[in-house]
Amino acid sequence: MSSQSNSVAPLYRINKYTVPAEARPQFVELVDKTLAVIRKQDGYVKDLFLEQHAGPGQFDFITMIEFANADVAPKVAAALVEFDRQLGLDREALMKNEKARQLAGPIHTPDVNMCQETKNDDRP
Repeated sequence: MSSQSNSVAPLYRINKYTVPAEARPQFVELVDKTLAVIRKQDGYVKDLFLEQHAGPGQFDFITMIEFANADVAPKVAAALVEFDRQLGLDREALMKNEKARQLAGPIHTPDVNMCQETKNDDRP
């Protein structure tokens, strides 16, 4: 089944962090402030901020942020650069100093027209 749609695909930004226990309070505070800036941007749809104990002295965090489309990314990035400038914040240096690790990147929804439909009678 294929359907034509003129709608624009949303953009999802998913970040995963591993943070030492001693850096947890500062990290959570920074993420909360960062999400507050992001939530004010045009094109913001919703977000999740999740935490999981990752073993002795470590915590994993995941943020998932949905934007209306990829066109909003440059404006959101500019707002975060300004936010960091106002705070005098260097995120890369902070992550290095706190011995935190990050995996991040934009994730797009798959093009449904590129997916193949599988029928039950085609399975072995």
